[in-house]
Amino acid sequence: MEIKGILFDKDGTLIDFFKVWEPAMQPALRTMLKGIGVTDRPDLVNILMERLGCSNGHIDPEGAIAWKSYAGIANDVRNILNDENITAAAEEIRRLLVSCFFAEVVEKRTSYPTFTDLPELMNFLEKNGIRIGLATTDTYISSRHCLDCLQISDAVSFWGTADGELPEKPDGRLIRLAADRWGIRPDQIAVVGDTPNDMRFAKNGGAVGIGVLSGTGSLRDLSDCADYVLPSVDQLRDWLSAHAQEKYCNYDSSIKQGEERKCHISV
Repeated sequence: MEIKGILFDKDGTLIDFFKVWEPAMQPALRTMLKGIGVTDRPDLVNILMERLGCSNGHIDPEGAIAWKSYAGIANDVRNILNDENITAAAEEIRRLLVSCFFAEVVEKRTSYPTFTDLPELMNFLEKNGIRIGLATTDTYISSRHCLDCLQISDAVSFWGTADGELPEKPDGRLIRLAADRWGIRPDQIAVVGDTPNDMRFAKNGGAVGIGVLSGTGSLRDLSDCADYVLPSVDQLRDWLSAHAQEKYCNYDSSIKQGEERKCHISV
């Protein structure tokens, strides 16, 4: 099937999750706790980190921090705090999480580490008549700032962000909305992402799932749920060219787990 549109995940796919979001977690969660009046539990940040999916420097691709929206993370945080006999409203937690992470990953940044020359990639896609969209659980304002810094905002014609107005991944309705916007079929759309949730999203919407090993998902995590697996978006041009010629073979599954981190290319 010819690919006529691509929905990109952002974090771990277009930009390096480990260099942008992982360093922001502890300060953002610490500030959030202060915002709800918790100042006497220095251990609580580590408890939150572990239960949200960040433990000993490892990010669980199925953990909340890897794929959920702020609303989803806020519900998890509220439940964790309840377990610690701390009462807080999920909506207040969500509001604080948005502002705290915004301070860390938006206000402090004018550049973002990527895995390829993104303006060049977007130019290649546009020249080949492929529509470009974003499907992220981040907010529009944060996503827009990031893509503005990357100089690719003008290429994006569908913004699937998690601001409460659109379905969120893995809801396949988001893919169908993009298909309607572009005047193509869902099975002509490829979803490119780094987590199993991105691949569930593709399946739910009837799209092609392309997993990349540049984020939190390993080959083991992605191989059973993705249609194709690539080291990073850097290989997407070659995949599209080969796919169009019906000569593409799925990415070599013999790649070793220890080699996956080599896919983190910063430009």
